[in-house]
Amino acid sequence: MQSPSHKPKLIISCDGGGMRGIQLEKDLGCDIFARASLIGGTSTGGMITFSRMAGHSNEDIRDLYITVGREVFKTDCRNIVESQSIANTKMFSEALTKLYNQSTLSDFSPLVKGFVTTSATNILLPHLGPEPFILSNYNNPTRAINPKEIPENHSIVHAVRATSAIPMLFSTPTYKNYTYMDGGYFNNNPINLTHQEAVNIFGMDNIHECIFISFGTGYQVTKTDMMSNLTSSFTTGTKFVTTNIGKVIENPLTRIINFMTGSSFEIHQQFQKANPNLHYFRFDPVIDKNIGVNDVSEPSIAYMKEEATRFTNSKEYKEMVLKIKGLLDF
Repeated sequence: MQSPSHKPKLIISCDGGGMRGIQLEKDLGCDIFARASLIGGTSTGGMITFSRMAGHSNEDIRDLYITVGREVFKTDCRNIVESQSIANTKMFSEALTKLYNQSTLSDFSPLVKGFVTTSATNILLPHLGPEPFILSNYNNPTRAINPKEIPENHSIVHAVRATSAIPMLFSTPTYKNYTYMDGGYFNNNPINLTHQEAVNIFGMDNIHECIFISFGTGYQVTKTDMMSNLTSSFTTGTKFVTTNIGKVIENPLTRIINFMTGSSFEIHQQFQKANPNLHYFRFDPVIDKNIGVNDVSEPSIAYMKEEATRFTNSKEYKEMVLKIKGLLDF
């Protein structure tokens, strides 16, 4: 049995991807989020990251996402008038406030380091376009992208809004001189940023003793038109919205949706190839069916549970669990 001081550090990365992501994390025999030294997430993965750091269970997060999601994603003309968004941004913010209270990044979960990825445009210099951003509960002076320090009085609610701000679906949040956009624009699979943060924090000499666990949101074997998948999933009853949303903001929305689907798996493959000696485990079942990021219907939830169960019953999954348990020595 390893002594606590010599236990390898556990690093967790959580992809974005709407309701798909909430179904796929499986129990490895312990509270791995409490055991983790660093957790990073994008969009729904970001919400899971901060929710687990706040002490909420996977079941609590799933139930909240399903219950609130069915109301938040209801299309109403008032949403467009009040917040210029298809979904109910106000209700989403209120639900997040109940989940995280008034916590700010600087006083949040001091025992576990965590971050969410987002994209930001400088309001004063909008012509420069969006840049990748990290919002964390710790400072990292050697971070390659901004901000390197915790933004002053930045709330957890605002950070989660920033990582999940899909254009038009939700209104884009602002903070001081920046407008935020969904983290999926650059890093829907945040494993590369998670690895970079771990190297910065723990040092390159120690990185091969770390255990990296990456949670995907399901990848598709069959090639499909992902943009059509997203737009058709906005069950608004309004033909203009369902058929023209991609044309209204073809860029960056198209880029975000592409990263939410095909690119996440490609990033995993590239990371795995570039880091053959790391203790790296990717949990990502096949979800070979068109499911929109805002789809909380019973058939879709049942399908995701079925595929997640199929994956957790697989030889691949069981072998990874055994290896992780052996490395963590529990």
